[in-house]
Amino acid sequence: MRTTVEILSAAAAVKYDVGGTLVKNSYSTREEYVFDYILTRGNVDTAYYSVIPNPIDVDGRYPSDHIPVLAKIYLR
Repeated sequence: MRTTVEILSAAAAVKYDVGGTLVKNSYSTREEYVFDYILTRGNVDTAYYSVIPNPIDVDGRYPSDHIPVLAKIYLR
């Protein structure tokens, strides 16, 4: 049996911040380029998907060059 791989940002019932997931360098602004994904296949329903805002630390740097991605899924 073949199953289709889904990108959760497209399949989610509710979508929050769906901007880019990449920061060019630790001092730059967040880009709109999407680099990080959550993929599923099989018997999965997606309740919501979000790119979590990644605030700049007190020294003006991002903690990572990848913005966290979060999804709530249900196994059928």
